[in-house]
Amino acid sequence: MESKFAMIENNLNNINLKVREACEYYNIDFNKVKILPVTKFVKDREIFEFLISKNYKEFGENYYQELEQKANLMKNVTFHFIGHIQSNKVKKLCQISNLKYVHSLCRKKIAELFAHYQEHQIKFFIQVDYTKKENRNGIEEDKVFEFYDYCKSLGLDIIGLMTYPLEHQAEESYSKLSELKKKLEKEKRAKVLLSAGTSSDFELAIKYNTDILRIGRAIFKNISNNF
Repeated sequence: MESKFAMIENNLNNINLKVREACEYYNIDFNKVKILPVTKFVKDREIFEFLISKNYKEFGENYYQELEQKANLMKNVTFHFIGHIQSNKVKKLCQISNLKYVHSLCRKKIAELFAHYQEHQIKFFIQVDYTKKENRNGIEEDKVFEFYDYCKSLGLDIIGLMTYPLEHQAEESYSKLSELKKKLEKEKRAKVLLSAGTSSDFELAIKYNTDILRIGRAIFKNISNNF
């Protein structure tokens, strides 16, 4: 039976091959695209150690409780928070010294709390929502410029845009996000990164010049693990 490490390595090799092929097809620099392993529900420390040995030293987490537990155990890696941000968790998030990126900033109240409690530099992505569904997180596109300016006025380091599209709207969403990035860069004269692309659509996200691919299921499929 194939070991879990061999399975993960094989999955990563396949993903990297597909990323490279997509970059070549769309004339994108392969080296500018980062694969961010999304490790929610990955609770086997040996898996993290294996990933670190393969030079993956940044991980994405969706839930505060899991992030806190893993960050305390692994101080030598960088974490990205990519999930919904609860206001009562902002102070605690700010206390996690190896949390360096937050991809899901989309509310003024949350921005204000981060500005108040931030103890070390955190880089932020503004989450943009194109689904037009009430239960989805994210800010509407026409409010992004105002929100960007507000966050900057608070002293937050805004470095990019992020979105979670519905599956059937992925191409439309990534296309719009890419155009929004260009407009923001032009008006603000600042580099803007894109956090877009998941296990089911990362090749499509590459077409629209994403910088960070948030990939979980495609790496860890068929892997069961616990602390």
